[in-house]
Amino acid sequence: MKFNLQNLSPKNLWYRLTFSQRVSITISIPMICLLLTSGAYFWLRESRVTAQNWVTHTNNVLQKSRDISIDLLTAESSVRGYYLNRQTQFLTSYNQTNVKLPQSVNNLQDLVQDNPMQAQKVREIEQLVRQRLQSLTQGIQLPENSPQIKNQLTIGKKVMEQFNAAMQEFMDEESQLLKVRQDNFDEASNLNSLIISFGTIFSIFGTAVSLRLFKDLYKELRDRELNLRESQSLIQTIVANVVDGVVVIDERSQIESMNNSALKMFGYTDKEEILGKDWQVLIEKDTPEITNRLSQSRGMRSNGSLFPIEISISSIEFDGHRLLVIRDITDRQRIAVQLQSRTDELTRLNFTLTFTNRALGDRNQELDQFAYIVSHDLKAPLRAIANLSEWLEVDLEAQLPEENKLQLQLLRTRVHRMYALLNGILEYARIGRKQMTLELVSVEALIAEIVDTLSPPTGFIVEYGSPLPTFITARILLGQVFSNLIDNAIKYHPNPSQGKIVVSMRDLEEYYEFTVSDNGEGIDPKFHQKVFTIFQTLEARDIRESTGVGLAIVKKIVETEGGKINLTSELNQGSIFNFSWRKSFSEQIYAG
Repeated sequence: MKFNLQNLSPKNLWYRLTFSQRVSITISIPMICLLLTSGAYFWLRESRVTAQNWVTHTNNVLQKSRDISIDLLTAESSVRGYYLNRQTQFLTSYNQTNVKLPQSVNNLQDLVQDNPMQAQKVREIEQLVRQRLQSLTQGIQLPENSPQIKNQLTIGKKVMEQFNAAMQEFMDEESQLLKVRQDNFDEASNLNSLIISFGTIFSIFGTAVSLRLFKDLYKELRDRELNLRESQSLIQTIVANVVDGVVVIDERSQIESMNNSALKMFGYTDKEEILGKDWQVLIEKDTPEITNRLSQSRGMRSNGSLFPIEISISSIEFDGHRLLVIRDITDRQRIAVQLQSRTDELTRLNFTLTFTNRALGDRNQELDQFAYIVSHDLKAPLRAIANLSEWLEVDLEAQLPEENKLQLQLLRTRVHRMYALLNGILEYARIGRKQMTLELVSVEALIAEIVDTLSPPTGFIVEYGSPLPTFITARILLGQVFSNLIDNAIKYHPNPSQGKIVVSMRDLEEYYEFTVSDNGEGIDPKFHQKVFTIFQTLEARDIRESTGVGLAIVKKIVETEGGKINLTSELNQGSIFNFSWRKSFSEQIYAG
C-alpha cells in the first residue's frame, strides 16, 4: 500500500469522523473560543490588579516616608520655637510627633517586609529617628541660656543630616521600584487590551467557522434525509420486486404485509385474502415451532398443496415486528438430486480414470524399458558398423580407391547420424515423463556455463540485453532449452567469427519471457513452423549435418512446462526466438 499525503488532508480527516463527532466539534469551537478568551481575560485582569496593588503599595511606602520626614522636621521646628520663647505651647507639635513617629516608623517597617534591603534601611532610619527624638528631649530639659543647648543643636544637625541621607536613599530605591512596577502595570494594561481585541477577533472567527460548519452539517443532514427517502423508496421497490417472498408480521405473529413474490409463491391474488391471519397458515400444519434464523420447512399454498421452502426470521426494532424472508427451494432440491446423480457418475468415472492412469503408468514403464532396449540394441550394431568401416579403411588403405574411402566415410557419417537420431528420439520421448529437481538457478550463470561448454569460435559474442533473474526452477530443462538455441545460432552462422547472440528477459507477472536473438543468416518465414517439427531440416543432411530434433525438443520442453515459443526471422536478418517460462515461486531475486 502506497502512502498518500492526501489521506492526511484536513478535509479527508474531517469527513472520516462520524456525524455526531462533527456536530460535537462544531458546537465546541465557539465554546472553546469563549473559554480561552475568558480565561486569558481573567488571568490578565489578575495580573493587572496585582501590578496595580504593587504600585499602590510603593506609593504608600513613599508617602509614609515623606510623612516621617515631615513629622521629624515638625518636631525639630517645635523644639527650636521653644528654645526661642520658652513657651510650652510650642511643644504641642513635638509632643504629638514624639508619640506618632515611632508608630509611623513601625508601619513603614511592616510595609517593606517583602524587601530585606529596604527593611534594613528602615531599621537604620528608626535608630536615627530615635536618636533625634532623644536629642530633642534632652534639649528641652536644659535650662535657658545653657551652653549645652548649642552642643545639642550641633548634634541634632548631624543626626538630621544622617537621617535625610538615609531617608533619601530609601526613597530613591522606592522610586525606582515604583517606576518598574508602574511599567509592569502599564504593560499588563496594554496586554490586557491586546488580548481582549485578539479574543474578540478569535471568537468572531470561531463563530464564523462554526456557522460555516453548521451550514455544511445542515446541508449534509438534508442530503442524508433525501438519500434516506430515496433508499426507503428503493428498498420498497426492491422488496416489491425481489424473487424471494418477504412477509412482515406484527407482535401477535399476524401478517401485516407481504410482497408480490410472496403472494405469487403461495397462490394468492389479493393481499386482503391473507392480511391479518397468523403467519403459520403459510406453512404445513403441525410443523414444529421455527426458532432458528434460517430453517427449512414446507410451505402451504392457498389451494393446500405443499412445497419445500427456506425461512429466515429477523427481528425489526419497531414495536416487536419481525421480517420473514421465504424462498421456494423446489428447484434447488431438484438440482441437488441431479447433482447427487452427477456426483455418483463422476465417482464411477474417477474410479475408471484411476484404473486407466495406473494402466498408462504401466504402459509408460514398458515403453521406457522398450526404448532403452531398442536404443541399446540398435546402438551396439551401429558402433560395430562404424568400427568395421574404420578397420576396413585401415586394413585396405593401400588397395582402396579414393572413391571407396569417401564411401566408407559417408557410411560412418550415416552411422553417427543414426546414433544421434536415436539419442534425440529417446530424449524427446522422455520430456515431461520424468520429475525434475527444482533448484535456485541464476540464469546468467547458467548461460555462461553453457557458452563455456559449447566453446564458440573466436570472435563470437554472447551478451545480455537486460538483467536476468535468479529463481527456483528445473535447471536441467531450462539449460537444455538455452543450450539448443545457442548451439544452433553458433552452428548455423555463416561467419562465426563475427557472430553475436543477445539474451534478454521481460517479466510477465506469472512468466518470464526470454529472448535469444542472433545476427545469422535468418530463416524464411514459410519454414518457421517446420523448424519445430521433429526430423525436419532446412538443408539436406549431406550439406549440413543435423538430426532435426533440437528445436523439436526445445518446443516440447517449453510447452510441457506451460510456456510458449515462437520465432521471428527474415532471410539475412538474423533470428529471434522468444519463449515463456513459468515462475515456480512468487519471490524472485534479480541479478544486476
